[in-house]
Amino acid sequence: MNNDKSIEGSRVKSRHSFFARLPRGTWPLLVLLIFCNWTQESVAMNREETIIRTGMKSKAGRSIDWDVSPDGAKILFNTGHIADGLLLLDVQKQQVSKIPSESGRFWEMAAWSHDGGQIVAISTVVRDNRYQVGEQEVILIDPSTWKHRTLTVSKGVNIFPFFSADGRTIYYFKGEERDSGATPASRFDLYAYDLATDKETRLTYEQIYQVGRGHDDGKTIMFSAYGIRRMPSINPNSRRQQEQRGIYIFDKTSLHLRHFEIDQRNGFFELSFGDRDVARNIYFRAAKLPPGGGRFVWFIYRCNPQGKDCTMLSETQIGTDVRVAQMTGEILISVAQSDEIVFRRLDQVR
Repeated sequence: MNNDKSIEGSRVKSRHSFFARLPRGTWPLLVLLIFCNWTQESVAMNREETIIRTGMKSKAGRSIDWDVSPDGAKILFNTGHIADGLLLLDVQKQQVSKIPSESGRFWEMAAWSHDGGQIVAISTVVRDNRYQVGEQEVILIDPSTWKHRTLTVSKGVNIFPFFSADGRTIYYFKGEERDSGATPASRFDLYAYDLATDKETRLTYEQIYQVGRGHDDGKTIMFSAYGIRRMPSINPNSRRQQEQRGIYIFDKTSLHLRHFEIDQRNGFFELSFGDRDVARNIYFRAAKLPPGGGRFVWFIYRCNPQGKDCTMLSETQIGTDVRVAQMTGEILISVAQSDEIVFRRLDQVR
């Protein structure tokens, strides 16, 4: 015991000796350097140009599901309240209207095609005011009439549909319902639906625990996921590697799925994919530990197509997503405030 105390005492003495040898007035400089290191990328956090109000409240504990049109003029979103249904926000007027849907069904997870001419969404059965997990259809919607077509996909928990870059294929994730556990469904894989032939094709065989919305740039599909045990996303702050969220990329030619490496030398982790712009820059949400420890702080980042040169765009909160209006380059993020859902427009893609 005395020996241990002696060793610890020598360590403390060593640390104190180091600081004692610092020139007078160095402490304020050290504090300033630490602060600058934490905020060096945050110049971009003053770029917010517009707050877009909706007047709608989100359901407690539920993330906002949304997508922006390619021209940046409209936003499709859900609040999480079944009675609200699928909503359309006119960005300029800041007016919200409810999209007419089928009786006994809830339209959600809507996504625009790259040219803005079509919308794909999930139509979920609602019974006794409750979602029926596993009774979800993929539907194609004409935004000029709001008429829809139901795609003949196989049964399963179908979620997060999105268009191919050329608009000819619908991609989505299909999972299995769970009888117990923290989530109602898991074991997801990526599927493709050819709109010309009505043929469904399974693309991956990973049985992923959880997935997020994807994006196709014509050559690759990118999405966030966790629970891919054969290629865990490393979180330096957790030992449970297989459960850490990361960004993955699927090559449409080789049909190969791999973990997409992003330069994390500035200390962020828990990456959640948001979108890509026409130059294939990647937008995502990630967490950082503040100086001195404490609760995670969440930010929106952008990096180049190789996963390098990451820039912090905005401080945000967990559950926030980022989207890019493909035609205009506008960057938007969602914020579920306690009293209202709002969207914030950042600078355009440069």
